[in-house]
Amino acid sequence: GVFMQKIPGISKGSYVVAGAELKCPMGSSSSKLLIPISHRVKIKGKDQANILDFKPMLNILPFGTCKMSYPPTPCIPMITAPWLNGKEDVLIEMAPALLNTSMCICGRGGVIQISNDGQS
Repeated sequence: GVFMQKIPGISKGSYVVAGAELKCPMGSSSSKLLIPISHRVKIKGKDQANILDFKPMLNILPFGTCKMSYPPTPCIPMITAPWLNGKEDVLIEMAPALLNTSMCICGRGGVIQISNDGQS
């Protein structure tokens, strides 16, 4: 029975909305998820995100300076593919809903994660 216990926040993802806090282990600071064009689905008055909200400088803002470069240079996210681990059975404008357990890969070596779903 011990192995069947659910770990809070890990097994069950929460939906992500505009303003969610993002983190990259290679960046010097956190960032925010922006949804400049609404998908017309809201949670607590905030636009809900889908896995296609991955575009650098449009949806994902820089994370301060990048530790992958020496000396560290300003972060410019290099993201070319949608978020991974979206909720496939909940579609927001025909794309899976973004979850706080989703992640995104940066071409410079960072794995971007969601540290706060933005709902609060």
